[in-house]
Amino acid sequence: MVVGVETSGGTGSVALLRGESVLGEETLGEGTTHGVALHPALERLLKSAGLAAKEIGLVVAGTGPGSFTGMRVGVGTARSLAFAAGCPVIGVPTFDALAAGAPADAAHVAVVRDARKGEVYFALYGRAGRVVAPCRRPVADAAAALPEGCLVLGEFRGSLVAAAKARGVRAGSPEDSVARASVVARLGLAAFLEGGAPDPATVLPLYLQEPLAVRKGEGVRGR
Repeated sequence: MVVGVETSGGTGSVALLRGESVLGEETLGEGTTHGVALHPALERLLKSAGLAAKEIGLVVAGTGPGSFTGMRVGVGTARSLAFAAGCPVIGVPTFDALAAGAPADAAHVAVVRDARKGEVYFALYGRAGRVVAPCRRPVADAAAALPEGCLVLGEFRGSLVAAAKARGVRAGSPEDSVARASVVARLGLAAFLEGGAPDPATVLPLYLQEPLAVRKGEGVRGR
């Protein structure tokens, strides 16, 4: 039994899987209320499947990059749930999940989110996997890195496509630009079966910069 948690973006979700088969998935809605909606949604999924939390065998968290608050909610919940269930926890970059869910005809997929101050969180994928790992860079630099015909996913996709100035670069659909907890869970399960689970203390949000709370000497430093 695998639980997937994804709350790094504007729309969050939680999913329950048996192996790779999805037993249920709930969308947490828009906004910053993921922390309130997450636990009740998970309880409903477990109840619908006739399962108890102790039967969970793996918890997978989408680690971002994205909203600092959303990432902390998702990763913190995943780690706490895994501790309570006595099972492993593993993190999966949210951008990997978005790319994995992209239409199969796309030779290159870029994933982007607004990082503010003229910058974006950015990653690029080819058919064989990552070309550029999730990073933070100026909008113009990210646009220049897009291959011809690249499909762009994510909440900032329209602006990046406009900055790319043609070359066949296109924006994906709103549906394809929302990371799903079920995809996060499948990727996490594959990583766990291949290499096991890391130390839970190393499952951290993918900040790509220091949050304000860390700069003020509060909280836990991310990656």
